[in-house]
Amino acid sequence: ASSDDSGEADASDASDASDASDASDASDAVDAPAASERPRSTKKVVEPKPEPDEAQSDVFQVTFRSADTTMDRMVVRCHKGGTGEGAELVTIVRAGKGPCRVEGHWGESKKTVMPVITGPRDYTCFKDGARRCD
Repeated sequence: ASSDDSGEADASDASDASDASDASDASDAVDAPAASERPRSTKKVVEPKPEPDEAQSDVFQVTFRSADTTMDRMVVRCHKGGTGEGAELVTIVRAGKGPCRVEGHWGESKKTVMPVITGPRDYTCFKDGARRCD
C-alpha cells in the first residue's frame, strides 16, 4: 500500500510541477514576445497613411510655353495630370511628378520632347528648334 501512496504522491507532485511550469511559460509568452511584436505590426499599418497626404501635396501646376513662334500648336500629355493643348502656352493645373510628352506641331511635321517634371515650374520648349524644354 505504501508503494501505491508514493506513486500517487509522485503523480500529484508531477502535475503540480507541470502546472507551475505552464504558468511561467504563459507569463513569458504574454509579457515579452507578444507585446514586442504587436507594436511593430501596428507601426507598419500606420506608416502608409502619410503617403497619401504626401501624394496630395505632390500635385502642382506646370506651364509649357513654345519658344518657336512659327509653331501651329502644342499638345502636352502628362503621366499624372492629364492633357492640354494650345498654340503658344499649355498649362497642366494638377500635374504630378513624372514624365510629360510635349509635342510641337508645324503643319504636317512634329517634334516631341519628354521632360520629367518634379515640381511646379514654367518650361520653355523648342527654343532654336531644339527638342528640349528648359
